[in-house]
Amino acid sequence: MFSFLMKKPSWQALCLMCVGAFLVRALVFYGYVQQDERYQQPDSIDYHCAAVSLALGKGMVQIWNEEPIFWRTPGYPCFLAFFYRLYDEYSLDFFDHEESHRMALWVQIILSSFLPLLFFWLALLLTQSYLVGWLAACVSIFHVGCVLASMFLLTDGLALLLFVVFLICLYRLIMRKLTYRDVCGAVIFLSLFTWMRPMGIYIALLSACLIFFAQEQRLKKIKMAFLFLTLFFASVSPWYMRNYAMTGHVFFCPIFGPYLTCFCVPKIMERVEHKPLIECFHQASHDGGVATKRALLCARQRGEVKVFCKQLACLPPAVEWIKDYPLYFAYDWLVQVVKTMFDVYSSQLVAFAAGTFKSDPLIEFLSEKIAACLYVQSMSVGMRLVCWIEFFFSLCMWLGIAVGLILFGYRTFSIKTAMREREFFKVWLISGLMIGLVVCMTGGFGYARLRLPVEPLMVILGITFWVWFIGKFK
Repeated sequence: MFSFLMKKPSWQALCLMCVGAFLVRALVFYGYVQQDERYQQPDSIDYHCAAVSLALGKGMVQIWNEEPIFWRTPGYPCFLAFFYRLYDEYSLDFFDHEESHRMALWVQIILSSFLPLLFFWLALLLTQSYLVGWLAACVSIFHVGCVLASMFLLTDGLALLLFVVFLICLYRLIMRKLTYRDVCGAVIFLSLFTWMRPMGIYIALLSACLIFFAQEQRLKKIKMAFLFLTLFFASVSPWYMRNYAMTGHVFFCPIFGPYLTCFCVPKIMERVEHKPLIECFHQASHDGGVATKRALLCARQRGEVKVFCKQLACLPPAVEWIKDYPLYFAYDWLVQVVKTMFDVYSSQLVAFAAGTFKSDPLIEFLSEKIAACLYVQSMSVGMRLVCWIEFFFSLCMWLGIAVGLILFGYRTFSIKTAMREREFFKVWLISGLMIGLVVCMTGGFGYARLRLPVEPLMVILGITFWVWFIGKFK
């Protein structure tokens, strides 16, 4: 009955998957998300203001004081700026850009409709199974995270597309012969991703290490890894040079300063000083502001004419707290990493139902978020059904990944296995390292959308295990 799932899909079937993905996203956006500007998320204002500045030809600066913007990269603001110019909208008021915002989001939705093709291609590359490819592509059509990401005024939708293409190029590089074409492809799409999401800097370093998993001579692998890093950092060097020319410091994005100050230090203060978390947040922010003013005063006394980066200046006080209480920091970081890994994307539906989608709380607890999705928060029957479906799907995916990694690792190292099975475990190991790096960078404040770039790998691995498991009994 389902024998066609074992065969190479026709172009008509692939087109039908893309049309299905578009219809799902279009219906959700047109019927719900565009109402009351639900596409505005906590970080949307930052991207909007930067886009207005770019559209006016001022560069990445805050229009109201002409101070350069360092804590956001210009990729997504440039995307928005195109539509601002197209519609001749240059107001700082977010709600004055309704037409340009909706047009930009419709473009995102159209582009995101090609995700089933990318999921299928990536799954086929990793598993050589048409069945896994079909199932992964179908999941991408309805996946809550993929659907919502395509219609938020955030980097997530476009960044996901770029990252999946990068993964395809990277796995081709590792699983097949090392070629300059795949190196260049991986560099191009990872650099485009990095211009939107700064975490690409660290992914590039890991990717260079993963090239050594390829079955090639060691010297060739060294050359390819060196070429990969050289081309990648050359592609992002304009932003490094811009920041260095302005501040005299070498950095791509100084987000760790505010990140640690706002999310990590208050939790440590709460334990040490026995104060409410909100007071600790204000105190940490105040200490960061004092350190910033002191650094600015010292720079002026030394006669430095460089632009002052506040995000770098607030980092030392946060680092001091972390150095004094490293175990507290490590524990809090791990808790947030676990939250990122096991959070559900349908928690955004809870925020919609509660009317809190335009701001982030100071702290969240995973158990409370899941409970709100499943039964606590009042919402429509359809939204509740989506929450339960995603919850059960996530349970199956996490169980498949965990058991599969242990089982295939055991079979590889404990018994004599065919080269095919060893290559299979290599895919799991490489994917696990990529997933681990992306998720472990989210320890300041964890939530589901931060793992979205590696969600395709998680979906494919989970499906692969269950296909293998059911196939054994069949």
